[in-house]
Amino acid sequence: MRVKINLDEVAPGSQGQVDLWIEDHETESGAVRVKVLDIVGGCGSRENGREVRTVVENLVEADKRKVVIDFEGAETCSSAFVDEVIGKLLEKYGFSAFVQMISIANVHGVVALLLNHSVRQRLVGEQTLIQKG
Repeated sequence: MRVKINLDEVAPGSQGQVDLWIEDHETESGAVRVKVLDIVGGCGSRENGREVRTVVENLVEADKRKVVIDFEGAETCSSAFVDEVIGKLLEKYGFSAFVQMISIANVHGVVALLLNHSVRQRLVGEQTLIQKG
């Protein structure tokens, strides 16, 4: 649950609102960690992927800090889930902006293979558009 507190109401002269969810998920480096399995129960559907992607997009666009997508505990994911999260974020932001704004943590085994495949697919599509453009 996300709770916003208007600091001007609580502490006059402060600088607006603080998002306690973001504060709770902040890393030592100042990035915001999104643990996939805390957002959705599993990585098996495109619908669950859409939920995770929406959280990441909202953080990137509203908070302007780096977002870490953390797959800790995810032993497997469907290709649809990975494409919905990673593939569509790559498509939306492009490779350069993606690597500046987003990082991925705790990816192993099958999940790493699917993630690499999704990235390759999106990059090949991007190259095709550049060559045709």
